[in-house]
Amino acid sequence: MRVDFRVKGKCHLSALLFLVACDSSARRYGEELLFLDDWVTVAEVGVFDGRAEEVFGSIRDVMFWETGAFAVLDRTALTTRVIGFDAKGRYRYTLGRSGPGPNEFIDATALIRIADDSLAVINRGSRTLQVFVRNGAYVFGEAARLTLPFFPEDGCAMNGRIFLLGGMGGRAIHEIDRTGAVVNSFSESDFGGTISEDEPRAVAWAVRDQAQGGYLKCAAEVGMVIHVPYELGWLRAYKTNGSVAWHSSLNGFVKTRIVPAIGGSGAIKTAFDPNFNFSHTILGVAVLRGRSLVISVGLNVPRGQTPTEKGWLVLCELESGRETGRQEFAGVAIAGAGDRLALVYENFFPMLTILHGPLSLRRTDSETGK
Repeated sequence: MRVDFRVKGKCHLSALLFLVACDSSARRYGEELLFLDDWVTVAEVGVFDGRAEEVFGSIRDVMFWETGAFAVLDRTALTTRVIGFDAKGRYRYTLGRSGPGPNEFIDATALIRIADDSLAVINRGSRTLQVFVRNGAYVFGEAARLTLPFFPEDGCAMNGRIFLLGGMGGRAIHEIDRTGAVVNSFSESDFGGTISEDEPRAVAWAVRDQAQGGYLKCAAEVGMVIHVPYELGWLRAYKTNGSVAWHSSLNGFVKTRIVPAIGGSGAIKTAFDPNFNFSHTILGVAVLRGRSLVISVGLNVPRGQTPTEKGWLVLCELESGRETGRQEFAGVAIAGAGDRLALVYENFFPMLTILHGPLSLRRTDSETGK
């Protein structure tokens, strides 16, 4: 039985197995985070019992404004909402609820900051992108609802351009305009060379589906769009014209095995590698200013078994994809902007911690030429 830990658009357990497996001495709020010692906690939200705006159901995404304020996409058993906080974690507004009407969401899975006065909500099931514009300090109104020609998995924006992840026409990454029309689809190489020619057709299609999902992050300072699939163990960066900037693989990543089901019907099934009896999955991806990509990797294990490994927090060089370090970590890096990093913890209820990053993650004067 497979256990799925994905934060966004998937089942999200109330207690992550790899969190339970972590050393009990691990600090909850990440003072020893990312192989560095000088992270500072600037905001903490999420409680077991308290005000409605701080009791989360499932944190699906986090988005930062330029000021350091942030918005949380939260899905509870009753509704979906965007909750806004200032840079210190003080509650400021609630936007939306579940439903088909104005300012309502159907299968909301991700947030995108288009500009500092507007945000967009990706609704996968309804194939829409809702654009909200700031009408006051903490007031937003729905300005547009774009119908998309594919099911969007994730997305990002930079310099006013919007990029979305989702399968269409054999491509996985698409740039859209402000009407929702696709203006450019990245090359077929966005499948990362995952599918071999001798794969059974059903297996090849399943792997292709995996290569169309995952996380899509924009890194404006280096002009790249980065795709990290949930299950495949590779990450790939593109220039904004769609050409490949680099391709990299995560060391030691164990993939879920995909095999044809018995009977030759074209169906497939997934299984653990018998040499490991577990597989890995990507839980979250964050971009930090100038140089770093932070990737959270968790474990899928058979029901009733205890993980033989712990989850990782992997640090990669943004300009090349080269891994520069990793450590075991009991949380999920879900979003980043500038020198801020959003971490989700599950301790029977979701908590969100915002950290301010260390100087060692910023570019030096000699590197920037300043």
